[in-house]
Amino acid sequence: MKKTVRILSLKLSPFKGIKSLDLDFGGDSAGLYGDNATGKTTFFDACCWLTIGVDSLGHAPGKGFDILELEDGVPTGSEATAEAEIDVDGRLVKLKKIYRQKMTTSADEVTARPTGHTTAHFIDGVPRSQREYNDEIVEIAGAFEIWRLLMDPLYFSEELPWKIRRFHLLDICGNVTDVDVVAEGVDFGPLLGILETRSFDDHLDVLGARKIALAKERERIPVRIDEARWGLPEADGGLETGSGPEGENETLIRLSRLHADRRQAETDRQRIESGGEVAVKATKLEELRAEILREKNAAQRAAGGAAAALRKGAEVRARQESTARMELERLELEVATWRGIVINLATVKVDDEARRGQADAEAFEHDDETNCASCGHSLAPEKVKEARDRARKLFNTDKAKRLELIDLDISRARRKTAELWKSIEEREMQAAAARVELATANSAARDARAATEAPVDGTPSKHVSPPVNALMKLLAEEMALDLKIKALQEDSSEALEIATGKVSSLDQSISGAETTIARFGQRRQAETRIEELKAQEKDLARQAEDTNRGLWLCDQFTRAKVRLVEAEVNQHFELARFRLFRVQVNGRVEPVCDVLGPGGVPFGSGLNGAGRIKVGIDIIRTLQKHFGVSLPMWADDAMLIFDFPPMSCQVIRLVGSKADVTLRLEKASG
Repeated sequence: MKKTVRILSLKLSPFKGIKSLDLDFGGDSAGLYGDNATGKTTFFDACCWLTIGVDSLGHAPGKGFDILELEDGVPTGSEATAEAEIDVDGRLVKLKKIYRQKMTTSADEVTARPTGHTTAHFIDGVPRSQREYNDEIVEIAGAFEIWRLLMDPLYFSEELPWKIRRFHLLDICGNVTDVDVVAEGVDFGPLLGILETRSFDDHLDVLGARKIALAKERERIPVRIDEARWGLPEADGGLETGSGPEGENETLIRLSRLHADRRQAETDRQRIESGGEVAVKATKLEELRAEILREKNAAQRAAGGAAAALRKGAEVRARQESTARMELERLELEVATWRGIVINLATVKVDDEARRGQADAEAFEHDDETNCASCGHSLAPEKVKEARDRARKLFNTDKAKRLELIDLDISRARRKTAELWKSIEEREMQAAAARVELATANSAARDARAATEAPVDGTPSKHVSPPVNALMKLLAEEMALDLKIKALQEDSSEALEIATGKVSSLDQSISGAETTIARFGQRRQAETRIEELKAQEKDLARQAEDTNRGLWLCDQFTRAKVRLVEAEVNQHFELARFRLFRVQVNGRVEPVCDVLGPGGVPFGSGLNGAGRIKVGIDIIRTLQKHFGVSLPMWADDAMLIFDFPPMSCQVIRLVGSKADVTLRLEKASG
């Protein structure tokens, strides 16, 4: 249900250029006529100040709003008062504010000077704090911004920031969802799936960056292909067989033959270089040297191995002796410990048997037959026997339980003693065996130590070096063989030179053939690279086409959403139109909120004064429905409009009239 607020009366005394004036609107629409500077706008300022604390332009007192009484445009008074009676859905509300300027005179000053101001607030004649007063204003019609939006037809279009304008418009119509755009008929299915994971602007950024990257990559592909072509080597290597696959195969066959010839030439060269007799003599000499070396090593290993074995045996025997001694000590300690436990158990058993004898000897005693056997209190004669029997029964039960516990302790001690004697017997048998083992280990350890300390037998081993004369004979034979080898090598030097030259020539031919084969491989790799680059070029073209299709789809989506949102907003207005998006050159949509008149004429630069007021009135009509409240609307320069649009709220028209040197109020119904 819409709330309606109407001005019944408005009184100023003094206020700006008006000394005292009381206008009776009676809640009706009216025209306020007057020449320039007669105070028409002053009443609008007073209405704004009473409700939202600023003038019609949004200025606070002392900050662009000269609220005090003026004389020749200069403030002269120290107090300004504005009062209004308003009707809020049939409820009378009286609003009043008094603005007072503080004046201070210092000791060295003659005249007082202003040092600040105070504002007194009243509702229905009752003083209120500023906060209480403002809360009442908000309670009547909502936030201060709503008051300005509904009282001033030009505020929304000229003063309200565009982002707030846009917020209110989208709030009026409800935001258009992506599902609404998809319903337009264009196949936005792929785009809708993407928008589930990222925003539209982010997706547009991704496509834009991909388009740039693809364009740069496509520019580089032809250059790379040309570089690969320029680097193609000549594959024929000077052969007459051409540069195709057939030439490569023939080169491979020739290379195989060259390798075979080279192996044969190297064999011939080695045979000439070594000679048959020299090889035999050298082999024989190496075999003799190897035999001498083996005999020397065997003798050294035999001498060192015997001593090491004796030392290792002594160490083993010593460890066995130590282990046997430790085991015997452990067994003897366990036997001593367990014997001590048996003695303790015997003492405990004797004590338990003494306790049992004492408990078994206890008897029920009670001398006073007139008292309770349990508590000792006096009993009636007929209850004495009953009490005595009950006490005897309790005594016998307790005695039986104590005897049972003592018997259990005695039984446990006997069982534990038997187990310990059995374990002691086992450990004593093991200790006897350990003593025998320790004696054996001691004897073996002594023998081993004695063996390591005995002098080494000086009998020479049979694995010794050959006699010196035999060694000298072998050395002489080696020298003779060396001389003969050198003589043979000098005789075959010419043949060796020829064989070496042949091997070198074959190496050069092999190197040339291998170079030719490498050129074939390099050309094949370059041709493969060129084909890969061509395939990559096609793939990049496909990706660029997909990206452009995605950008086109985004463009269509943007335009569809712009149409839907602006159509949804504009359908709520008769004259006003709004541009809520601006499509940039790069396809990005920039949010805006431009106010337009009929036919899309810009509000600020294309409409005249009457057109701007009419568009503002159209906006107020829609805002009244949206906010659910109707406030008095003040239309300045109303004389510009001949066909004033109909309004359901109270309308106060400020009409410039040279004939009216003083303000004149003319009421009209509606």
